[in-house]
Amino acid sequence: MKRRTILLALGILLTMSVPAAGGDMVFTLRDAAGTVVGPVYPLEQGQSVTLTLTVSAIPAPGIMAMGYTLTYDPAILAIDTTDPGGNGVDDQYWPNQHRDDLPPGIITCWGVRYSLSTDPPVMLLPVAGDNIPIGTMTFAKTAAHGRSLITIEKRRQSGEEGTPLTADDFALFTDPPILLTGLDATPRVIGALTDPGDLEGDGDVDGADLARLLTETCVSGPCDPAADVFARYYGW
Repeated sequence: MKRRTILLALGILLTMSVPAAGGDMVFTLRDAAGTVVGPVYPLEQGQSVTLTLTVSAIPAPGIMAMGYTLTYDPAILAIDTTDPGGNGVDDQYWPNQHRDDLPPGIITCWGVRYSLSTDPPVMLLPVAGDNIPIGTMTFAKTAAHGRSLITIEKRRQSGEEGTPLTADDFALFTDPPILLTGLDATPRVIGALTDPGDLEGDGDVDGADLARLLTETCVSGPCDPAADVFARYYGW
């Protein structure tokens, strides 16, 4: 009950936000080795990968709350729950938090820098800077082939009578709070887990399939280092 009251208060506060000047926040997915998940990240059927989503370019004095909705293709991927630590929100940064993995294909997370485990409860200092963890998730590739985009957008909420709303969780801790740019209600692609499969239909997976995949996935500019990664993956 306390959590709901706190979030409600924050929600009321953040409605007073005004647009911020300056650059956008940057959202990045990385695997356990620290490799950035770009437009092409190879993953075969039966394999799993644990990814951590971070946010960077948060100016001082920092933020007290974060929240987002992440989507993926449930026909290609599934949440792998075999590792208990592979899915969740960092409780050192966000001691008051929630994560919802339903329905399949949608992950909603929020976190507040407010500790309820102490008596009395403690409000932590705002957090600013780069590479702030805001969620870890483990995906398993369930389909033989295919490509699942991973997108992020402002956290979805349900209003009265099921009215869809979004929350302005990323706001500078100022008076009044300043809404940060870089995340809105339009899904933004932040990565893709994929195995191209036999796109050419000639019975094998080779450079021709790679070329077609890259042609279809690169909307503008060169697909570098995606082309190099996939070429090595398939022995080219």
